[in-house]
Amino acid sequence: MITVWATVIKYQDGLTTLYVERNRSCTDCISCVKFQQIMFKKHTSKNLYIIALPNNPHLFPKQRIQIGLPKTRILTIALLFYINPLLSLLIIGTLFEMFFKTDLAAITGVFLGGISGFFLTKYLSILLIRSPLFQPVIIYSSLLPNYCHLSINN
Repeated sequence: MITVWATVIKYQDGLTTLYVERNRSCTDCISCVKFQQIMFKKHTSKNLYIIALPNNPHLFPKQRIQIGLPKTRILTIALLFYINPLLSLLIIGTLFEMFFKTDLAAITGVFLGGISGFFLTKYLSILLIRSPLFQPVIIYSSLLPNYCHLSINN
């Protein structure tokens, strides 16, 4: 599971807004960077992002939480980014070669396949991000001193 630390900014209308710190161990991972560009809508600085999580009423402002996404989801996104454009490039290039039987048609098909593969990847990534399976999960949330009341009666 890939995890990052976040600080709750506010909770309003069923939506929790968080400041997310970039995980230093994942800065060189291309799939993690691509995922962060899609998932973290607003880029505030080099190491801080703003993200919104739905339906977390137990979180309070200034609370530190750890959110994560299973590695299988990250691998699915990585496969989507790399395999989908490559397959569409090869399939459409092959179809153009089979139907038109010229090298110029094959080159045109490869070009159109690459472009259509990137647009298809963009569309599918938007659909996947909206899916509940690809939403970050809260792993750990720290208690704030104001909200933790302990009374000992003898």
